[in-house]
Amino acid sequence: MPTRSLVVLACLASTSQSAIAGELPPPPGHASSATIAAGRELFTMNFAKPSEEKFPRGLGHNGNGLGPLFNETSCVACHNQGGPGGGGSLEHNVDVLGIVIEGQPKGTASQIVRDAQAVHPGLSENKPLLLVQRFAAGDSRRVEAYDAWRDSFFAAFERPSNSMLPRRRSNGVATVELVQRNTPALWGSGEIESLRQAGGDEIRRRLADEITAKKPWITGRPPISLTGDDGWYGWRGQVASLDGIVRGACASELGIQVEGAAESTHPLLEERPVRGRKSATKTVDLTEQQIHQLVSFVSELPRPVRRTPDASNSQIVMAGEKAFESVGCADCHVPDLGSVKGMYSDQLLHDMGPQTSDVQISAPLRRTRTVTRSQAGLPSGGGYYEMGGSVTTLMQDIRTTEVTGIVPTRRAMEWKTPPLWGVRDSYPYFHDGRAPTLKDAIRMHGGEAEKSAQEFNALDEASQNALITFLESLTLPAEQERFATR
Repeated sequence: MPTRSLVVLACLASTSQSAIAGELPPPPGHASSATIAAGRELFTMNFAKPSEEKFPRGLGHNGNGLGPLFNETSCVACHNQGGPGGGGSLEHNVDVLGIVIEGQPKGTASQIVRDAQAVHPGLSENKPLLLVQRFAAGDSRRVEAYDAWRDSFFAAFERPSNSMLPRRRSNGVATVELVQRNTPALWGSGEIESLRQAGGDEIRRRLADEITAKKPWITGRPPISLTGDDGWYGWRGQVASLDGIVRGACASELGIQVEGAAESTHPLLEERPVRGRKSATKTVDLTEQQIHQLVSFVSELPRPVRRTPDASNSQIVMAGEKAFESVGCADCHVPDLGSVKGMYSDQLLHDMGPQTSDVQISAPLRRTRTVTRSQAGLPSGGGYYEMGGSVTTLMQDIRTTEVTGIVPTRRAMEWKTPPLWGVRDSYPYFHDGRAPTLKDAIRMHGGEAEKSAQEFNALDEASQNALITFLESLTLPAEQERFATR
């Protein structure tokens, strides 16, 4: 039996966006202690064997339970550095596959999709990007079939020296790219969400203009979500709300069906209809109340803190903070954004250079647009890994970037500035975890940040080390604060 099948069996043996319609749930700070505690139970629960108290008739009573595809059996399995809600190690990087849409594609959209589907049958005109999950649920025959397909799929890709870097494969007129995403920490999400709801969009726009006026080579812009709203979550800022990112993670990472986010599937795992029997109506695995509990728990995760150095280190930390500012790190990693103090992020997209380019391009900034808004914030379960368009519209975007209506930016190289609070305890670094240390991460900065990387390299060793010591003073919350609920 393949190794992944054994892992799934071990999991099974172990113990344990707002709705499509209706009003948004109350702001995070309004959640009761009971709601937050229930959310924490869901966040840490092994959905391969959910608690009988929480799900007396089983997780799949209304839906189909865990799967059919999933990366892990719980939220905390990936978000665990320092405790529930932290970042994740390289071991839990997720694999994302997409159709490369750049320059002038060789064929028509339909030809490209046809050839891409020979690589992965889940790709389509309206789904040019998807996750390649680690595990499949179901009987041993289906699980082993998926494992065999997955092994063959990965074996056909290029093998770069750094396993986190993008890998490409061509088939006919289509080129597809396989990339990775590292699990970000969720600390302080409630403060960011409160800022978003209280005029954060305008604060970001004003800050972007101010920075560019002072330093024209820095051209940050507010992200646009997949629904055309201002984006706040995800490495590309492609999801509008905390509710949306939670829903997307449930569906894509866990295979837990929720309102507004469809779980992933694969042709190998689809049940064939039985003649004379109606197909079962697929319903949700988690209720709206349970999603609200999950979002409330994530919202209540405390913000990381800046550790007060002892007397022997205080001068070094102060010198490091000055170096951080002098080389230009603070231009994008601004200490405070509106009401959120000590975050060290402008929450803007920045061009980070060709070495960061990959297939999940950011949503375009349009001068004028008509948007059909959705309260759910996600068109499908894979929404927080999508690109905001079909193959046809993405090709049109590329070909008309000089036409009024789309602001030309290097969308494959744009990344949202990650917060630095808690950075000491959330390694590795960069969107795919390619940087094992903080020094590596700084030196890998390119594009708009290349000048800062060069100035860091020009510092003497003592100043470089002081800057790193300053960053290491940005730590996770204290243990007694981290899991407290009010």
